[in-house]
Amino acid sequence: MSFKKMLAAFMTAGMMLSVIPMTSMADSTGWRKVKDGWKYYTAEDGFVRDTWMKIDGKWYYFLDGGLMAEGIENLYIDGTYYDFASNGVCKNPQGEGPSKGWYKITVNSFMNFLYSAWFYYDENLEPYTGVHQIGGKWYCFDDDETYRFHAGSMYTNAFCSLDMDHMCFYKSDGERLTGWYKLDVDYGSGWIYADSSGALKQNEWLYSGGNWYYFGDNLDMLADVEDVKINGVLYSFDKNGVCINPDGKKADKNTGWQKVLGDYYTTEYYYNDENGNRVNGWYKIDNKWYFFDPIANGRMRTGFLYLSGERYFLKPNGEMLTGWYEYTDAAANTTQWIYAESNGKIYASKWLNSNGKWYYFDWQGYMISDVANLLIKDTYYSFDKNGVCTNPYAKPSTQKGWVYLVDSNDFFHGWVYYGDDGKLYREKWLNYNGQWYYFGAEGDMCIDCTIYLDGKYYDFDENGVCINPYTPREHDKSYGDENDY
Repeated sequence: MSFKKMLAAFMTAGMMLSVIPMTSMADSTGWRKVKDGWKYYTAEDGFVRDTWMKIDGKWYYFLDGGLMAEGIENLYIDGTYYDFASNGVCKNPQGEGPSKGWYKITVNSFMNFLYSAWFYYDENLEPYTGVHQIGGKWYCFDDDETYRFHAGSMYTNAFCSLDMDHMCFYKSDGERLTGWYKLDVDYGSGWIYADSSGALKQNEWLYSGGNWYYFGDNLDMLADVEDVKINGVLYSFDKNGVCINPDGKKADKNTGWQKVLGDYYTTEYYYNDENGNRVNGWYKIDNKWYFFDPIANGRMRTGFLYLSGERYFLKPNGEMLTGWYEYTDAAANTTQWIYAESNGKIYASKWLNSNGKWYYFDWQGYMISDVANLLIKDTYYSFDKNGVCTNPYAKPSTQKGWVYLVDSNDFFHGWVYYGDDGKLYREKWLNYNGQWYYFGAEGDMCIDCTIYLDGKYYDFDENGVCINPYTPREHDKSYGDENDY
């Protein structure tokens, strides 16, 4: 049953709140499906982890976080390699070692972080480390154990200088790069170049195809920038990386927009007025406002701007926002609507009436949408998927029972429970329809987690139901301090 349907059933049933009785609970042991896979519980130890178990005559392995290994080949466990079917049964419980040649191995790292890497074993069945030539191609293998990789894992899509006096790049197939190569990066041109030995160009020129190119300190080719100082001379490069003044001579450009190469080889924009002076602060160009940061020597700003206690937004081209704008936060991979007044000030923690419809913007300036029971001051509001408030004239009310709450102040999202007195359950157990739930200090229900209370561990499934309320686990020091949970 889905959690929403379960809650609907709860609403029509009574509820009982009492002290947890000390009785047995047989269904807290055995197999249990969790969000990311399967775990196995015992009455004594809770769910098992980082260990083998023989169940019904078949062998299973449980990873560090307790999840059953499933659908994995060549899982590295204590120096031996094992294969697991999609149902978790080990195909080769006796295990086997590597053979000479290439071998793809899956490694179980901390807290179920699984990764696969290629290794090459010699005639003594020892993995290669360092740089080696195999089949006429050069490869690089990690020469030391790190927090992520095991010694001998092949480098892919990575820079490496092992056993060499210069930096090299190893492609997705592990082969060392020679010639041109385009990296997938968010800054710079991404183009790199390695000579026949694999040495990457860095802080040096390249003459290729009748054109001059330059590779900077971070190894990539300069492109689409002006006024780059190299050995005391200013050079400019077109969008393809070709130097347009290899002799170092250029015409004076003293007014208008200036595009130069900034830190980390990012493109920066400045503006010189009619007298050739670089502008600072707010400046109007072609009836549009821009902000040139005085602290950054007049660099044009983009994105959110905090200034004199007010918040503004500058579009990717630098233009100050007025009205509606759909903002994409690449780092968070989200898209949000924002709104600015005619003077550029962003709406934040504020209502907007637009064309007779009410909208609300949180403290960051993002429009609220597709939310029920948003708590604003002492009143609950709901918003459709387009951000329109469906009950803009709601009055303060006291909640009772289950509520999926969104708090406009601290942006808490989740299920909470209000008692008959209208008070939120905090640091408190609830027995509802025979199931036990627990609510934290902020009223948030514990979901798919483990909590430590009064010297005992309690486990909760993805619906928030405690799966061992009558048989909590004791503190096991081998799994670390209770604060780790």
